[in-house]
Amino acid sequence: MVTQALADYSRALRLRWRWVAVAAALGLAVVILAMLVAPPLYRSTATVFVRTPGDVSKAIDGGDTYARHRAPTYADIADSPDLAAQVVASLGLDIDPTQLASRISATNRPNTVLIDITVNGDDAAQTQRTAGMVVTVFARQVAQLESVTGSVVPRAELVTVDPPSRSTRTLAWGLPVPAALLAAALIGALLGAGVATLRSVFDRTVRDRADVARLTGLTVLGPLAGDNDSPRLVARALLRTIRSDSGVLALTSAAPQQTAAGYGPELAAALDQLTGSAIHTETSPHAGPGDLAAARSRLDDMRSQHRWVVVTCPPALGSVELDLLGSAVDVVVLLVPLGGIDEDTLQQANRALPPEVERIAVLVRPGGTTESTTPAPTESADV
Repeated sequence: MVTQALADYSRALRLRWRWVAVAAALGLAVVILAMLVAPPLYRSTATVFVRTPGDVSKAIDGGDTYARHRAPTYADIADSPDLAAQVVASLGLDIDPTQLASRISATNRPNTVLIDITVNGDDAAQTQRTAGMVVTVFARQVAQLESVTGSVVPRAELVTVDPPSRSTRTLAWGLPVPAALLAAALIGALLGAGVATLRSVFDRTVRDRADVARLTGLTVLGPLAGDNDSPRLVARALLRTIRSDSGVLALTSAAPQQTAAGYGPELAAALDQLTGSAIHTETSPHAGPGDLAAARSRLDDMRSQHRWVVVTCPPALGSVELDLLGSAVDVVVLLVPLGGIDEDTLQQANRALPPEVERIAVLVRPGGTTESTTPAPTESADV
């Protein structure tokens, strides 16, 4: 069950891969547009280490426990308005300390004494300078908080491990531009895949060869694609499938709105080129039982004069010609327009075919016919 579900999902994506591509492109377009419209935002990061040089260093663990306990608290005060006010005063920035505080963040890495400091700004160079001053003021505040009266060194201090990095551009939600572009493409692709999957659930249109084989159980050949080579390729495949050197082929369309009239002459022409003797004819769309009884006799005469007879019949649904032709037909070729017929109609057309006659499905273009450059001999009168 799981394997079948995955196969159906994979098939839906293959058929509608353009949906996924377009959705990914739209996601990228949204991010690029945001970059063009929104003011640029830059980010600089630094990392500090909590060191315990004072009396706690005499502890059994060298002050590690003390530093670990202090680090989260230090991270919480890194974005305080007081610290931001000192940075503004030191650099002479034209910005409200509260606004600058909202651009500063600090995170203590889990189970470590490392603190990552991030500063965002509107100007790349100024953001890096601001990050450097934030680290300086932050270290000074921690030293003041951990100072001990009468002690030369504080109980804990911050040591810069990674100085403020060169500012990189980010988007409003904090992602670097490459990461934002990648995320937008992935999110768009996932949304496109979801829509394509939902579409495949409710859309019962026959889309590919696998659909036809699954719904009819027939051997599927083709397609007849409207070029000079496809009729010959289909004719060769028909001969290999039928494994006979002569017979009568009846062509009928699975779609009620599409006739097989344009395909009979070209298929007969291809069979004539391959076997040296083939003829095309067609049934009258208004033929009655008496007419078709005579038609069977005429088909027998044609069979005696030609190796292959291709007879074009009306669409399978709602017609009686195939049943009335009876044993005069050896093979029924069901023309299936991909994308132009739904699953229920195809199954009904397949069930309407004579069960005692060999049946083969051939894929064609929806709503169209093709023209053969080498027409086969055609009976002037309808069968």
